[in-house]
Amino acid sequence: MVGKGVQILKVENGKITEARIYFDLLDQMTQLGLIPTPATV
Repeated sequence: MVGKGVQILKVENGKITEARIYFDLLDQMTQLGLIPTPATV
């Protein structure tokens, strides 16, 4: 399985105060066969 994602960090005074990670769940569920492959135009 291959996945794409983004990590966003909030830095205050040189220290990480918040971290968020977002993944492309639609792509992952399509790879697992849970959602049909989107049609191409």
